[in-house]
Amino acid sequence: MRCGYQFLRSRYWVLRAAVLGVFLAVEAAAQAAAPGSLSTEEIQRGKDLHELKCAKCHRLYDTADYDSETWDSWMVKMKKKAHLSDEESHLIHDYLESLRESKKA
Repeated sequence: MRCGYQFLRSRYWVLRAAVLGVFLAVEAAAQAAAPGSLSTEEIQRGKDLHELKCAKCHRLYDTADYDSETWDSWMVKMKKKAHLSDEESHLIHDYLESLRESKKA
């Protein structure tokens, strides 16, 4: 009888660990997808990259002057021209979206 109890107890802990792992993965994905979830450090990095990589060649455009679809298409084009990594492109994009959201509020 003791072996059955230990087996059930070990399965209980495995199940708890699996549920916790799923919960943490979902939470991390939700935070990554949420537009307002940028840390102060990420916002600053996006701002610095925007000023360094974008202002190097042209003036800094106001994102509020463009709809999201148009702005996103420009981001794809300029990512190649500015030789941005995926991470840099996402940081700049998220930084600019945070500006757009703050102007709407």
